Amino acid sequence: MSKSNIKEARIKILSDTQLARKQETLDKVNKAIERLQKIGGKINFQTIAKEANVSVPYLYKYSELKAHIAQLRNQQSSMSSSPTLQPPVTAKAHSQIVERLKKRIHELEKDNSELKRKNEALAGQVYRVHSLQEQIERQQEIIKTLENRLKSANQQKTDAK
Repeated sequence: MSKSNIKEARIKILSDTQLARKQETLDKVNKAIERLQKIGGKINFQTIAKEANVSVPYLYKYSELKAHIAQLRNQQSSMSSSPTLQPPVTAKAHSQIVERLKKRIHELEKDNSELKRKNEALAGQVYRVHSLQEQIERQQEIIKTLENRLKSANQQKTDAK
């Protein structure tokens, strides 16, 4: 074999390998789209890329794939605006929703108990403020009484002179 034949053979092997990888990845993307459609998942470039374990720019790289995803996304958005029946929820999707809701309830209950604790602390402070205001009013009355006594004592002193 000559050097040019070896070089051509290597180039052919590389291009065949590249085509095989491309087809394999496109198959992964198509399977991901099918899975998302079956479970009623949102179809867009992000979700498909995540499901197929490819990058978003990869999806944009191939115009046929890009157009197909855009078409499916548009169909899904137009279908969601019209009242139609939702596809049946699978057990796995149902359990994920339930788990997510349980977690959210737990977080809300935790926040609620924290807010109740803060509310009790603030109620105690409000009670203390009212108590202090009553003390201030009593002290002001005492001050007025003492000022009146002082004025009358000073008046009597000036009258006695």
